[in-house]
Amino acid sequence: MEDDPAQLADARGILKALGCRITAIESAEEALGLVERTRFDLILTDNILPGITGFQALPRLRASGAPVIVMSSQYGPDTEKDALLLGASAFIKKPLVVKELSRLIRQALDSSIPERRRL
Repeated sequence: MEDDPAQLADARGILKALGCRITAIESAEEALGLVERTRFDLILTDNILPGITGFQALPRLRASGAPVIVMSSQYGPDTEKDALLLGASAFIKKPLVVKELSRLIRQALDSSIPERRRL
């Protein structure tokens, strides 16, 4: 989920380069409706979104069974800690760095395999 067109283009380019199939969503409300009827292997969300924030959507996104990576350009001392406490698998600062995002995606997917088998 990313509401900024430039940031979305950057994320889409990185994810495609990593071999990911992408469903781009601009709001948490839209994503929450989509995760109820579609299975995702991973969710990458911005925190600052119009309406519901990524942090507010985290519990319902995690309920889908997919690991969630939160990204944000507004990073404070507790931002990453708060994301993890709310159920995020990982947190990454923007602008996104390919190596770091790739590592976090692999880590999130690897750690979710037992959970996904139970679904």
